[in-house]
Amino acid sequence: DKSVLAFPCGGGNGSAYTVYAFSTDNFEEVKGEWDIGTYPERVCFNPAGDILFGTNGDPYDNNLYIMNTTTYECIKKLSFPNGSDYSIFTTNSSGTVLVGFSYDTYYDDNHALYFYTIE
Repeated sequence: DKSVLAFPCGGGNGSAYTVYAFSTDNFEEVKGEWDIGTYPERVCFNPAGDILFGTNGDPYDNNLYIMNTTTYECIKKLSFPNGSDYSIFTTNSSGTVLVGFSYDTYYDDNHALYFYTIE
């Protein structure tokens, strides 16, 4: 859905740790919300706008969430070590491959690139 804006923040957008789908026409309108775990940190949409990818700040979670932008449900979780420390991720232009980079900021090690095929 290309008519929404997601703005993750550590405390979440509402009373829980969720990321709101704000209407791009009216930022006071919330179309739904995604639950990507405690302390939401990073999100991005695939090029078609039908999937939201997200990580959170829970050091024990280490998942990259794949969320449906219509139902706001979790499609699946991908293992993403150190995703809560420092990470960045994006898809290719067709949205079929997701690449992520993460590392452990505490020990300044475990720098790694991850490649996922999105079905």
